[in-house]
Amino acid sequence: MNQRKHKDKKVLKAKDTGKRLDKYMAEHLKFSRSKIKRNIKKGRVLVNKKNKSPHYTIKEGDLIEYEIKSRRKDHIIPENIPLEIVEEKEGYIIINKHPDMVVHPAPGNPDGTLLNGLAYKYKTPRLVHRLDKDTSGVMIAALDEKSALRIKKQFKKKKVKKIYLALVDGILENDAGEIDVPIKRDTRDRTKMRAGWTRARKSTTRYRVRKRLNNATYIEAYPLTGRTHQIRVHFDHLGHPVIGDRKYGDPPFRAPRQMLHAWQVSFEEPASKKRVSYTVKVPEDFQKILTELKNNSYK
Repeated sequence: MNQRKHKDKKVLKAKDTGKRLDKYMAEHLKFSRSKIKRNIKKGRVLVNKKNKSPHYTIKEGDLIEYEIKSRRKDHIIPENIPLEIVEEKEGYIIINKHPDMVVHPAPGNPDGTLLNGLAYKYKTPRLVHRLDKDTSGVMIAALDEKSALRIKKQFKKKKVKKIYLALVDGILENDAGEIDVPIKRDTRDRTKMRAGWTRARKSTTRYRVRKRLNNATYIEAYPLTGRTHQIRVHFDHLGHPVIGDRKYGDPPFRAPRQMLHAWQVSFEEPASKKRVSYTVKVPEDFQKILTELKNNSYK
């Protein structure tokens, strides 16, 4: 390694003995073992000023110097934004995301996002999934890379179970059903998705009717896949768009936003492997329209 790389090195002094270098560093730095291993092989880790292999057995007192960059982007500016933290556990937190909040910085939304707020409160927050700006409800965020990888793996293997609540236009005839319709990017409007069978990705949503209202239906939706705008696209495809959804469909009920709420999530804790479940109640704007529809008074 050249002198320039030594400049910004951080130091870890081994207090144990008998463990592999990559395993020891992964445990202490909260990085994934695969990332540690890659950086060791690239020469970004020195033990007592020398290159070692990932399976080197550390000894008490070994001086480990490393230069491993976090994935956190420099453009994410920490901001003191009020957030509703439901639970804080080892490796992750649960958030109740309020409507009208963008989750991640992007062109047009460089700040004021959920991630900006998390970066103010936590050292290395990682988003493991997202909600649309106007969708409210429960979200998981990881507090280190190792936990993020474990939770993302659960999403990939469909071990994370989510239940949404929604108000959709019109009356659904069946008490329960499954929408198995592929989804792809709309070629005319790149901000939209649409149902289609050519070059589209498999998308499945199950649902159950909670209550039939005044020309509207209150449902639970269970997305079995995680496509962008999936629930919104699927119910629009059925001819029952989510009430208040300006992007998909034009329902007669004018709501301040799409009436879609991430109500419950269940998954395995990254550290304990214990299965947990979190539920957050619907916000006031959702409850207001639900009540008015129940009373047959909303126009």
